[in-house]
Amino acid sequence: DQGIGGYCETQADCVKGKSTCTGALGAPDNAWFCTRLCNSDPNCGDGLYCAHDPRGIVCVPIVCGYTDADAPRDAEPDSD
Repeated sequence: DQGIGGYCETQADCVKGKSTCTGALGAPDNAWFCTRLCNSDPNCGDGLYCAHDPRGIVCVPIVCGYTDADAPRDAEPDSD
């Protein structure tokens, strides 16, 4: 509903002004989808999470191999 999460081959496949094709960002061929910047999971919408990566913080579909429970997020280091 926000123009993110769907497959894309070019920027033209994504909602203009609302999302970017990961292919345009240098993602591997098997990881092309429309995404956008985010700061928390609710900003992304249903079925997506806000992935924190050294390359940036963007919305990623959970079906890309993660669930809400194991999706990578910024976390406090263990105190052990």
